[in-house]
Amino acid sequence: MSVTSHAARLTLLGVLSGALGACSFSDSAASTPLMNECALDSDCSTGMCDEDLGFCVGPLEAPMTLALELRTDDRSRPGTSVTEWVPPFEVIGALTRDIELSAPIAVMGVITRADTGERVPAEVRLSRPGAFLGAPAVDVSVSTSSEPITARDGMAATFAINVVSEADYEVTVTPTGDAAGALPPLRRTVSVPGGGDFVRVDFTYPAVLSTFRGVITAPGGKRMDDLAVRAVDRVTGKPVSSQDVTGAAGESGVFTLFLPPDASSYVLRVSGTPDRSAFPTVTVDPDYLIPGVGEEPTPILVPSFKTVDLRGRCVDEGGQPVSGAMVTLSTSTVFDDATGYTGAFQASATADDGGVFEVAVPAGDYDLVFSPMTMTTVDAAGTSAMEASSVAAFHLRVEPGAGGSNDDPLEFVLPQQANIRRVVTTYDARFLRGASVQANALGRNLPGSDDASELYARSLPAGPLSEGDGSLRVRLDPGVYDLIIKPPVDVGFPWLVRPATAIKRNAEQLFFEVPSPTVLRGTVTTNGGKASADVEVRAWAVVEEATGTRLVTVARAVTGSDGSYVLLLPSSF
Repeated sequence: MSVTSHAARLTLLGVLSGALGACSFSDSAASTPLMNECALDSDCSTGMCDEDLGFCVGPLEAPMTLALELRTDDRSRPGTSVTEWVPPFEVIGALTRDIELSAPIAVMGVITRADTGERVPAEVRLSRPGAFLGAPAVDVSVSTSSEPITARDGMAATFAINVVSEADYEVTVTPTGDAAGALPPLRRTVSVPGGGDFVRVDFTYPAVLSTFRGVITAPGGKRMDDLAVRAVDRVTGKPVSSQDVTGAAGESGVFTLFLPPDASSYVLRVSGTPDRSAFPTVTVDPDYLIPGVGEEPTPILVPSFKTVDLRGRCVDEGGQPVSGAMVTLSTSTVFDDATGYTGAFQASATADDGGVFEVAVPAGDYDLVFSPMTMTTVDAAGTSAMEASSVAAFHLRVEPGAGGSNDDPLEFVLPQQANIRRVVTTYDARFLRGASVQANALGRNLPGSDDASELYARSLPAGPLSEGDGSLRVRLDPGVYDLIIKPPVDVGFPWLVRPATAIKRNAEQLFFEVPSPTVLRGTVTTNGGKASADVEVRAWAVVEEATGTRLVTVARAVTGSDGSYVLLLPSSF
């Protein structure tokens, strides 16, 4: 087959698409996967034949900067993995790259109280920044075990977690259960060296902790129960104290917090509980409070915010109710005229069969985000299609007397999603059946748009499959996405990746051409030189944008029993 220009191929595809519309496919033809296969270079319309793989391959159209992510099973925690990265490197064509994994190392220890020697139930979290610019941060956690774990030094431990060695981690211990009300979180930076098989990290709570005892009252002097209180760092917002609920210990309005002895730069965060769900989150600076006299708790005055019963109805563009839609309301400007207090608040509700929702909220300026359910229907021809309204965002000032009523709820019209029609073809102008689409929303506005709804566009982890004529239909919220078209596995075609693709409401039919693959292969071994099987290898393209550096996934493979992997990179990106 001769090589045709891109424009000529599109013309040919248009003719074929019309012709195929009048044809039918036999079950055997429809079920036969389209293969990228060859034995000789002459079997390939472009590029050359990789005789080891039996695939037609091509050169990269432009150099690509890649980072590799490697995930190995963490045997200490079934179902989880240890992740490490190969820093970015430039690829200009077919490449062999062998990888030696760092030795994972177990961080083990026990958490106890110095005064009683009791073991403390907790969540232990290890985190560190990404290995390079654009890489995600490492954040892994494990809960302590009620059954003792025998550490490799023969001593007992209550937690164990595997991480990559030769790195510094921030370790955070957050007490759970009854201990959450009696002990604060603890944090420590731990250096995990290489060359060993485990690192012991024990935590001991001091016998004496700092305490803050307060009482919360409304402007009229009435004590307020069922409010959650915690101290958080002024800068980071991370919790630095135990947590308590006013009145929980039997003394109305009173709470007690326990903090590390050296805690100083913090504020108090007061928020509602399920029994007082309409109370906003209020920040109180203890530097402006007058301590209680003697053993009396420090008084804290907070307003009893006016509550508005907000009742609304969401409908589609045709006026039909949108049932099952999730409504999220959030504000950072809850206001109280009597005291001048402001606070933050968030709540959610679900629309009923009539599209109606109701929620009690304090007065304030709110952002409302509607996330409709996706409904799948089947037309008369038996073809399934997704019909749904788009995610939609509104701004609303909620005041007493202006929240809608039973007879006249506030109405919110949700627009339809974008109806995307694609024809998926291969680089040699063949229709590709069985390809799936993945759409990763970037939370950005479309160029030239200021519609806040686009910031909340929802991702599509795994969409429908393309038909025998390459046609693929999918509905998406208008917004900006990384689009990934994934051919069936083991057919020899790479992914088609389109970073930062603008999806508008009135989208036209698009032809998506899956390029020829460029091969990146190699072997993954342990630091002892043994082949490492069943390692997931992901290739991420490093994308430089005006907003910064980020990563876009472009290929995936799993190592074989001999540690070998083959990544089929898209030759155009």
